[in-house]
Amino acid sequence: MTSTARPLARPTHGALAERAWAGFDPSAATLTVVPLRDPAVEEIGYHPRSEYVELFWLPVIGPSATLLLRRLADGMDAGGGRFEVAPAELAASLGLGSGSGAGLARAVGRCVRFGLARPAGGAALAVRRLLAPLPRRQLLRLPLSLQARHRAWEAGRQGTPPADAWRRRARLLALDLAQLGEERQAIERHLARWGIHPALAADATRWALRRPGKPED
Repeated sequence: MTSTARPLARPTHGALAERAWAGFDPSAATLTVVPLRDPAVEEIGYHPRSEYVELFWLPVIGPSATLLLRRLADGMDAGGGRFEVAPAELAASLGLGSGSGAGLARAVGRCVRFGLARPAGGAALAVRRLLAPLPRRQLLRLPLSLQARHRAWEAGRQGTPPADAWRRRARLLALDLAQLGEERQAIERHLARWGIHPALAADATRWALRRPGKPED
């Protein structure tokens, strides 16, 4: 059982995320965890245990949500995708308490809010096994020192030929614009404005718009 990701124009508002997760009972005997499939993100994403996620995603979603994603990714890796876990045991193992389940619900709510997980019906949760590069709108909210470190990270990927680095940068920018709801021509105009060659901009735009639920014009 898997779930296919839908494109998110922007992170879901916290209150909406809480309502989306309200149908789950933290006292339920079993939580079923399945992968949230998104080929576009999986091609360029980072594992929850990666240094990238610890440096740049953790300040956005918080330590509890980051630790939760790591634990769920480990479970999916060990179980070949789908696995089941007792919510009370999961919460206790993460230091989130085992009483009302409020701590676990808050951590899951943050994952849902930022498109890293979503309810999959009943007591089931679809979770990303790989996280996309941090969207620009979230990057700009990081401390200036981390923003500078992120720029250095992208500019200095060791062993990456210049052509591959430009291709990756173009695709990341196009993906971010597609998530904001921009159409093909608008994405290509933005990329050209940012110094991306027109042919590379067109390729990156086609790639970004091939995401499930976001067909190319």
